[in-house]
Amino acid sequence: MEADALTAPEVDTQHDTAEVWTEDTDLDIDAEAVALADARYAWLCEFLTRERLSDMLPEAATLPVEIHYFPPLRAINVVIKGLLGRGVSETTRSDPQAKGSGRAVARGVGGRAGGAAVTPRTERGRRTRDALLQAARRAFEQRGFDDCRMNDIADAAGVSHGTVYTYFDSKEEVLGAVVDELLVELQDDLRTSAKDPMARIEEANRRYLSAYRQNARLLQVVEQAAVTSPELGKQIDEFRQRYHARVGAALRRLQAQDRVTGELPPDVAATALCAMVEGFSRYWHKPLDESVNATLTRLWVAALGLG
Repeated sequence: MEADALTAPEVDTQHDTAEVWTEDTDLDIDAEAVALADARYAWLCEFLTRERLSDMLPEAATLPVEIHYFPPLRAINVVIKGLLGRGVSETTRSDPQAKGSGRAVARGVGGRAGGAAVTPRTERGRRTRDALLQAARRAFEQRGFDDCRMNDIADAAGVSHGTVYTYFDSKEEVLGAVVDELLVELQDDLRTSAKDPMARIEEANRRYLSAYRQNARLLQVVEQAAVTSPELGKQIDEFRQRYHARVGAALRRLQAQDRVTGELPPDVAATALCAMVEGFSRYWHKPLDESVNATLTRLWVAALGLG
Protein backbone atom coordinates (compact mmCIF):
# COMPACT_ATOMS: atom_id res chain seq x y z
CA MET A 1 0.00 0.00 0.00
CA GLU A 2 1.31 3.46 -0.88
CA ALA A 3 1.97 5.73 2.09
CA ASP A 4 -0.23 8.47 0.59
CA ALA A 5 -3.19 6.10 0.60
CA LEU A 6 -2.97 5.31 4.29
CA THR A 7 -5.74 6.80 6.37
CA ALA A 8 -6.34 6.98 10.09
CA PRO A 9 -8.47 4.13 11.46
CA GLU A 10 -11.95 4.72 12.75
CA VAL A 11 -12.09 5.25 16.50
CA ASP A 12 -14.14 2.59 18.28
CA THR A 13 -17.14 4.45 19.67
CA GLN A 14 -19.08 1.31 20.56
CA HIS A 15 -16.86 0.46 23.51
CA ASP A 16 -15.89 3.21 25.91
CA THR A 17 -12.37 2.32 26.98
CA ALA A 18 -12.76 4.22 30.22
CA GLU A 19 -15.88 2.26 31.15
CA VAL A 20 -14.32 -1.10 30.28
CA TRP A 21 -11.22 -0.44 32.35
CA THR A 22 -13.02 0.90 35.38
CA GLU A 23 -15.32 -2.14 35.53
CA ASP A 24 -12.36 -4.05 36.93
CA THR A 25 -12.51 -3.09 40.60
CA ASP A 26 -9.12 -4.66 41.26
CA LEU A 27 -7.42 -1.91 39.27
CA ASP A 28 -7.05 1.69 40.38
CA ILE A 29 -7.49 3.28 36.96
CA ASP A 30 -8.19 6.96 36.44
CA ALA A 31 -11.13 6.92 34.02
CA GLU A 32 -10.43 10.48 32.95
CA ALA A 33 -6.82 9.60 32.16
CA VAL A 34 -7.90 6.73 29.92
CA ALA A 35 -10.49 8.87 28.16
CA LEU A 36 -7.89 11.59 27.57
CA ALA A 37 -5.50 9.03 26.10
CA ASP A 38 -8.22 7.82 23.73
CA ALA A 39 -9.00 11.38 22.64
CA ARG A 40 -5.32 12.16 22.07
CA TYR A 41 -4.85 9.04 19.97
CA ALA A 42 -7.90 9.80 17.84
CA TRP A 43 -6.62 13.35 17.26
CA LEU A 44 -3.12 12.13 16.37
CA CYS A 45 -4.45 9.60 13.86
CA GLU A 46 -6.32 12.37 12.09
CA PHE A 47 -3.53 14.91 12.30
CA LEU A 48 -0.32 13.05 11.44
CA THR A 49 -0.55 12.57 7.67
CA ARG A 50 2.31 12.21 5.21
CA GLU A 51 1.81 15.81 4.08
CA ARG A 52 2.08 17.17 7.63
CA LEU A 53 5.08 14.95 8.34
CA SER A 54 6.83 16.40 5.29
CA ASP A 55 5.98 19.90 6.47
CA MET A 56 7.51 19.26 9.91
CA LEU A 57 10.46 17.24 8.56
CA PRO A 58 11.42 18.58 5.11
CA GLU A 59 14.23 16.04 4.67
CA ALA A 60 11.59 13.29 4.48
CA ALA A 61 9.52 15.01 1.79
CA THR A 62 10.96 12.96 -1.08
CA LEU A 63 11.33 9.66 0.79
CA PRO A 64 8.84 6.74 0.97
CA VAL A 65 6.86 6.88 4.22
CA GLU A 66 4.83 4.18 5.93
CA ILE A 67 2.43 4.95 8.78
CA HIS A 68 1.31 2.07 10.99
CA TYR A 69 -1.45 2.33 13.59
CA PHE A 70 -1.63 0.45 16.90
CA PRO A 71 -4.99 1.23 18.55
CA PRO A 72 -4.49 -1.04 21.61
CA LEU A 73 -1.33 0.90 22.44
CA ARG A 74 -2.74 4.24 21.26
CA ALA A 75 0.43 4.60 19.21
CA ILE A 76 1.55 5.35 15.68
CA ASN A 77 4.74 4.04 14.09
CA VAL A 78 6.22 6.06 11.23
CA VAL A 79 8.82 4.48 8.95
CA ILE A 80 10.80 6.82 6.71
CA LYS A 81 12.69 4.65 4.24
CA GLY A 82 16.14 5.85 3.28
CA LEU A 83 16.43 8.52 5.96
CA LEU A 84 19.53 6.85 7.44
CA GLY A 85 20.95 5.68 4.13
CA ARG A 86 22.69 2.33 4.57
CA GLY A 87 22.68 2.58 8.35
CA VAL A 88 24.03 4.42 11.35
CA SER A 89 27.59 3.20 10.91
CA GLU A 90 27.85 4.50 7.34
CA THR A 91 25.82 7.67 7.38
CA THR A 92 27.52 11.06 7.45
CA ARG A 93 24.43 12.99 8.56
CA SER A 94 24.70 15.03 11.76
CA ASP A 95 21.77 13.13 13.28
CA PRO A 96 22.85 9.52 12.56
CA GLN A 97 20.10 7.84 14.60
CA ALA A 98 17.36 10.31 13.68
CA LYS A 99 16.73 11.19 17.33
CA GLY A 100 16.76 14.88 16.56
CA SER A 101 14.33 14.30 13.69
CA GLY A 102 11.98 12.50 16.04
CA ARG A 103 12.11 15.38 18.51
CA ALA A 104 11.41 17.85 15.69
CA VAL A 105 8.26 15.96 14.74
CA ALA A 106 7.19 15.75 18.39
CA ARG A 107 7.61 19.52 18.78
CA GLY A 108 5.63 20.07 15.58
CA VAL A 109 2.78 17.87 16.74
CA GLY A 110 2.69 19.49 20.18
CA GLY A 111 2.76 22.99 18.73
CA ARG A 112 -0.03 22.33 16.24
CA ALA A 113 -2.11 20.71 18.92
CA GLY A 114 -2.15 24.05 20.68
CA GLY A 115 0.01 22.76 23.50
CA ALA A 116 -0.04 19.21 24.83
CA ALA A 117 -0.59 20.08 28.46
CA VAL A 118 -3.95 18.84 29.67
CA THR A 119 -6.38 20.84 31.79
CA PRO A 120 -8.24 18.28 33.93
CA ARG A 121 -12.02 18.37 33.83
CA THR A 122 -12.66 16.66 37.16
CA GLU A 123 -11.69 17.45 40.73
CA ARG A 124 -9.73 14.21 40.92
CA GLY A 125 -7.83 15.11 37.77
CA ARG A 126 -7.01 18.56 39.13
CA ARG A 127 -5.74 17.07 42.38
CA THR A 128 -3.59 14.59 40.47
CA ARG A 129 -2.09 17.31 38.27
CA ASP A 130 -1.42 19.57 41.27
CA ALA A 131 0.29 16.70 43.10
CA LEU A 132 2.41 15.98 40.02
CA LEU A 133 3.58 19.59 39.83
CA GLN A 134 4.48 19.68 43.52
CA ALA A 135 6.42 16.43 43.17
CA ALA A 136 8.04 17.64 39.96
CA ARG A 137 9.32 20.76 41.68
CA ARG A 138 10.93 18.64 44.40
CA ALA A 139 12.46 16.30 41.83
CA PHE A 140 13.85 19.15 39.71
CA GLU A 141 15.29 20.92 42.74
CA GLN A 142 16.93 17.73 44.02
CA ARG A 143 18.28 16.39 40.74
CA GLY A 144 18.59 19.42 38.48
CA PHE A 145 17.00 19.63 35.04
CA ASP A 146 19.50 17.54 33.08
CA ASP A 147 19.45 14.59 35.49
CA CYS A 148 15.72 14.61 36.20
CA ARG A 149 13.59 12.17 34.19
CA MET A 150 9.86 11.70 33.85
CA ASN A 151 10.29 8.49 35.86
CA ASP A 152 11.79 10.50 38.73
CA ILE A 153 8.74 12.77 38.73
CA ALA A 154 6.41 9.78 38.80
CA ASP A 155 8.36 8.22 41.67
CA ALA A 156 8.33 11.49 43.62
CA ALA A 157 4.55 11.75 43.17
CA GLY A 158 3.96 8.09 43.98
CA VAL A 159 2.06 7.45 40.74
CA SER A 160 2.58 5.26 37.70
CA HIS A 161 4.77 6.57 34.91
CA GLY A 162 1.78 6.52 32.56
CA THR A 163 -0.08 8.94 34.81
CA VAL A 164 2.61 11.59 34.29
CA TYR A 165 2.34 11.22 30.50
CA THR A 166 -1.41 11.61 30.72
CA TYR A 167 -0.94 15.24 31.70
CA PHE A 168 2.47 16.12 30.23
CA ASP A 169 4.41 14.93 27.19
CA SER A 170 7.92 15.86 28.35
CA LYS A 171 9.90 17.10 31.31
CA GLU A 172 10.24 20.44 29.52
CA GLU A 173 6.47 20.73 29.55
CA VAL A 174 6.34 19.76 33.22
CA LEU A 175 8.91 22.38 34.17
CA GLY A 176 7.03 24.96 32.10
CA ALA A 177 3.90 24.26 34.15
CA VAL A 178 5.90 24.45 37.38
CA VAL A 179 7.27 27.83 36.30
CA ASP A 180 3.76 29.04 35.42
CA GLU A 181 2.65 28.31 38.98
CA LEU A 182 5.78 29.96 40.38
CA LEU A 183 5.12 33.16 38.43
CA VAL A 184 1.55 33.31 39.70
CA GLU A 185 2.90 33.05 43.26
CA LEU A 186 5.54 35.70 42.61
CA GLN A 187 2.92 38.04 41.18
CA ASP A 188 1.21 37.97 44.57
CA ASP A 189 4.41 37.91 46.63
CA LEU A 190 5.81 41.03 44.96
CA ARG A 191 2.66 43.11 45.26
CA THR A 192 3.17 46.08 47.59
CA SER A 193 0.66 48.00 49.68
CA ALA A 194 2.64 50.98 51.00
CA LYS A 195 1.69 54.43 49.70
CA ASP A 196 4.78 56.47 50.60
CA PRO A 197 7.43 56.07 47.84
CA MET A 198 10.31 55.31 50.22
CA ALA A 199 8.21 52.82 52.20
CA ARG A 200 7.10 51.22 48.94
CA ILE A 201 10.69 50.78 47.77
CA GLU A 202 11.61 49.24 51.10
CA GLU A 203 8.66 46.84 50.98
CA ALA A 204 9.30 45.89 47.35
CA ASN A 205 12.96 45.10 48.04
CA ARG A 206 12.10 43.09 51.15
CA ARG A 207 9.50 41.06 49.31
CA TYR A 208 11.84 40.46 46.36
CA LEU A 209 14.71 39.31 48.55
CA SER A 210 12.44 36.91 50.42
CA ALA A 211 10.82 35.51 47.27
CA TYR A 212 14.16 34.97 45.54
CA ARG A 213 15.62 33.23 48.58
CA GLN A 214 12.63 30.87 48.76
CA ASN A 215 12.77 29.99 45.06
CA ALA A 216 16.49 30.26 44.33
CA ARG A 217 17.01 26.58 43.58
CA LEU A 218 14.10 26.39 41.14
CA LEU A 219 15.32 29.50 39.35
CA GLN A 220 18.73 27.84 38.98
CA VAL A 221 17.03 24.81 37.43
CA VAL A 222 15.19 27.02 34.94
CA GLU A 223 18.46 28.68 33.93
CA GLN A 224 19.98 25.24 33.40
CA ALA A 225 17.00 24.12 31.31
CA ALA A 226 17.01 27.30 29.22
CA VAL A 227 20.34 26.31 27.67
CA THR A 228 18.59 23.63 25.61
CA SER A 229 14.97 24.85 25.95
CA PRO A 230 15.07 28.65 25.52
CA GLU A 231 11.30 28.93 25.85
CA LEU A 232 11.61 28.06 29.56
CA GLY A 233 13.97 30.94 30.17
CA LYS A 234 11.68 33.17 28.14
CA GLN A 235 8.92 32.69 30.72
CA ILE A 236 11.12 34.21 33.41
CA ASP A 237 12.41 36.94 31.08
CA GLU A 238 8.89 38.06 30.18
CA PHE A 239 7.90 38.19 33.85
CA ARG A 240 11.04 40.19 34.61
CA GLN A 241 10.28 42.64 31.80
CA ARG A 242 6.73 43.17 33.06
CA TYR A 243 8.05 43.81 36.57
CA HIS A 244 10.59 46.33 35.28
CA ALA A 245 7.87 48.03 33.22
CA ARG A 246 5.69 48.48 36.31
CA VAL A 247 8.61 50.00 38.21
CA GLY A 248 9.34 52.27 35.24
CA ALA A 249 5.72 53.45 35.21
CA ALA A 250 5.93 54.21 38.94
CA LEU A 251 9.08 56.26 38.39
CA ARG A 252 7.35 58.28 35.66
CA ARG A 253 4.59 59.15 38.09
CA LEU A 254 7.12 60.22 40.72
CA GLN A 255 8.96 62.34 38.13
CA ALA A 256 5.68 64.01 37.19
CA GLN A 257 5.23 64.84 40.89
CA ASP A 258 8.82 66.15 41.13
CA ARG A 259 9.55 63.51 43.78
CA VAL A 260 12.54 62.00 41.92
CA THR A 261 15.07 63.45 39.50
CA GLY A 262 13.86 63.92 35.95
CA GLU A 263 17.37 63.47 34.56
CA LEU A 264 17.16 59.67 34.61
CA PRO A 265 15.32 57.80 31.83
CA PRO A 266 12.72 55.88 33.91
CA ASP A 267 12.96 52.61 31.96
CA VAL A 268 16.75 52.56 32.20
CA ALA A 269 16.70 53.44 35.89
CA ALA A 270 14.04 50.83 36.65
CA THR A 271 15.93 48.04 34.86
CA ALA A 272 19.28 48.99 36.41
CA LEU A 273 17.96 49.22 39.98
CA CYS A 274 15.89 46.03 39.69
CA ALA A 275 18.90 44.22 38.23
CA MET A 276 20.95 45.37 41.22
CA VAL A 277 18.50 43.74 43.64
CA GLU A 278 18.22 40.58 41.53
CA GLY A 279 21.98 40.26 41.21
CA PHE A 280 22.42 40.82 44.94
CA SER A 281 19.80 38.15 45.66
CA ARG A 282 21.66 35.70 43.46
CA TYR A 283 25.04 36.12 45.13
CA TRP A 284 24.17 36.98 48.74
CA HIS A 285 23.97 33.73 50.70
CA LYS A 286 24.19 35.16 54.20
CA PRO A 287 21.11 35.91 56.37
CA LEU A 288 18.72 38.59 55.14
CA ASP A 289 18.73 40.88 58.16
CA GLU A 290 17.33 44.41 58.29
CA SER A 291 20.66 45.98 57.37
CA VAL A 292 20.57 44.29 53.96
CA ASN A 293 17.24 45.75 52.95
CA ALA A 294 18.09 49.11 54.49
CA THR A 295 21.25 49.30 52.39
CA LEU A 296 19.48 48.41 49.14
CA THR A 297 16.75 50.94 49.88
CA ARG A 298 19.33 53.68 50.52
CA LEU A 299 20.96 52.90 47.17
CA TRP A 300 17.60 53.20 45.40
CA VAL A 301 16.75 56.48 47.14
CA ALA A 302 20.19 57.96 46.45
CA ALA A 303 20.13 56.94 42.77
CA LEU A 304 16.68 58.41 42.23
CA GLY A 305 17.25 61.54 44.27
CA LEU A 306 14.00 60.78 46.06
CA GLY A 307 12.88 63.69 48.15
